[in-house]
Amino acid sequence: MLNGASFISKLLKICPLKNKNTVNSSIRHFRTSISNYHGEFEWQDPKSEDEVVRITVILKTGEKVPIKGKVGDNLLYLAHRYQVPMEGACEASLACTTCHVYVKSKHSETLPAATETEEDLLDMAPFLKENSRLGCQITLTKDLEGLELKEYEVIGRKLPTEKEKNTPLYKMRIFSPDPIVAKSRFWYFLRQLRKFKKTTGEIVSVRLIPEKTPVKIKNFGIWLRYDSRSGTHNMYREYRDLSVSGAVTACYRDMGARHRARAHAIQIIKVEQVKASDTRRPQVKQFHDSKIRFPLPKRIQHRSMNRFSVRKPRTYFL
Repeated sequence: MLNGASFISKLLKICPLKNKNTVNSSIRHFRTSISNYHGEFEWQDPKSEDEVVRITVILKTGEKVPIKGKVGDNLLYLAHRYQVPMEGACEASLACTTCHVYVKSKHSETLPAATETEEDLLDMAPFLKENSRLGCQITLTKDLEGLELKEYEVIGRKLPTEKEKNTPLYKMRIFSPDPIVAKSRFWYFLRQLRKFKKTTGEIVSVRLIPEKTPVKIKNFGIWLRYDSRSGTHNMYREYRDLSVSGAVTACYRDMGARHRARAHAIQIIKVEQVKASDTRRPQVKQFHDSKIRFPLPKRIQHRSMNRFSVRKPRTYFL
């Protein structure tokens, strides 16, 4: 029996030239970069302001901890960086529920659906709710920042020509996160209505419309049209908010959650303030009762039902 060193030395003595070339040709020089450990990416600061995502973590005591992260950060490791008490004993390997968190409904709608493994673990988590998620499976995106739409007044016209020196002005009220998107939507609608493009027109003014009474709660009715996989639909919705932009923002999020309608497929036709006596939707009318104790999260329809059923009763009609 020969050990490894003596066997190689005897092999080199037998055929020194051949093995010399073989040994030299097997040498390869390569370079590697230092790999990141778990959570090391979350300790790196964002490179630009476009990557910044600001979220707020509410502890059991009610204390609010503001967290500044970047797109792609894992919530579990980001919480460790800011010393938020989120254990995560399994190090994001989906083997425990110690990073169980509650996500607000407006943000949970933007998160990707939970995997089957995550749902199985959540079934074993204590104090389970409908908005429960595992913090190790949440990755920060710009949608989690809670961006609110603003109302802009955009005025544009067609460029004057020798034939038409005084061109008419077109004014639109557009809801968008910034004036750049407002201008883009203005040209999109104007191209459909008046058949001229951005290259043959100009923007005269872009103005942010402020809310007249931002501290008074109001009822808003929204008439909209949206495109789905089955066609184009008209819809009327009601919301209760402090401002028009807040009601439209809630409408966009509601349409995405309930009807899978994306922002580019929704067209706001009209937004009006509605009197309390003219409201139609029960989720708004319930707040007009002066003796209301708690908002109604569920509503059970009292109708004749069979004694036995093959499915669970549905109580979410809002």
